[in-house]
Amino acid sequence: MVMLFSRILLVLIFSLSSQAFAEIYQDIKPYSTLGEIKTRFPNATFSKITPASTQKYDVMYSVTGTGINGEIFVKFHDLRSFWKEQRDAESDEATQELYSRLAQLSDDSISVSWVRWVPNTPFPVERLIEKHSTPDKSGFADEDDAPFKKWTSKGIYAHLSEDGKEVLEIDFTFTEKEILRAQKEKFGTSTHTPVKNGKKN
Repeated sequence: MVMLFSRILLVLIFSLSSQAFAEIYQDIKPYSTLGEIKTRFPNATFSKITPASTQKYDVMYSVTGTGINGEIFVKFHDLRSFWKEQRDAESDEATQELYSRLAQLSDDSISVSWVRWVPNTPFPVERLIEKHSTPDKSGFADEDDAPFKKWTSKGIYAHLSEDGKEVLEIDFTFTEKEILRAQKEKFGTSTHTPVKNGKKN
């Protein structure tokens, strides 16, 4: 049973850590659940949306309301269908029961993957440069040729206006350090699981 829980924990870690880098935004941490974020923003409006790029285990919500500048988009990992698949492939009854309970968790149980902030009004990119120093990467996105600046070690990916002078939106993803810290806070343990570095769009 200990090995089984270790396997479950590793699945959760890889599902989050594969998202590369990130700084905490609005105290939305790795392993934060939809229910916890609803508690943090009790008067906000949560709207489930389905972008064209949504993958199998992805769920995205828009968060708006008084006191929130613009709109916050939060992508979550919903592993309930994964646990259902594991249950159906498992022969041990005790393990099947555990997977079945995981598969039947509520919507509020899903865990955050990354956060995107879209401010009401674009602001000068110099503000980010002043706050975070010179970005370690600037260029044009492959998918739409839009200009961007990226602070890899801080997990900040800024989508810029066509002239590259204003910030339209910012993506925040999680660093390995933040993942391990959150893991220890949430589960009372941490592991030095290797992180795969990859760009999030």
